[in-house]
Amino acid sequence: MDLIDGDKFTPSYYFMDRAFADLSIVERSQLVPLKKLISIIPYSFDDTIGTFAKITSSSLSENYLDSDIDFADLERNAEKHTLMTQANGGYCHFAHNRVLVGKIQNEEGNMLIGIDHDLFHFETNTEMLSMDYLLKELTSPYVLEQARLLSGGVLLGGLSEGEFLSIQIVVPAFEKQNEMLLDDSKKGYADKSEEVQRNFDEF
Repeated sequence: MDLIDGDKFTPSYYFMDRAFADLSIVERSQLVPLKKLISIIPYSFDDTIGTFAKITSSSLSENYLDSDIDFADLERNAEKHTLMTQANGGYCHFAHNRVLVGKIQNEEGNMLIGIDHDLFHFETNTEMLSMDYLLKELTSPYVLEQARLLSGGVLLGGLSEGEFLSIQIVVPAFEKQNEMLLDDSKKGYADKSEEVQRNFDEF
């Protein structure tokens, strides 16, 4: 793999180019690696016995519009040797040719929760990127293709932290991000309305 910037986790443009085949010239000019946009939230190892809420891949969604995680609905198991992290932030999981995302925001007191070792937990470190837009891009086809290329062509297991942070996303102006999110919300609402109508007609 060719490298740039002396970073062993930064694939060359030529290696990753096919992941960006469907992007416009403008979109390609707006590509930014995640390492410049987010901070990984560290976890700690807790060997006490207790009942903790826990984030797993089943807590996440392939659709960023359904990515809000209700803290009260998380599974709670009495476990020992649990990886613990603060609750608030975004979550991402890569496996089986899928990208799953989720987020917990404004959890009072930012309580500690258990987390599976193969989930990435992060926060944005720039005011020019919203969490919702980040999750939207993480579930896009060009990000999944980058993950596949980093995994050797087939995304079966997860990515390393370095590989994850090397993934690039399109970052337009903040106003444009909000426009795209609003359009997706309207489409999602319309799709759900159509589904409700179909179910009513079938009934």
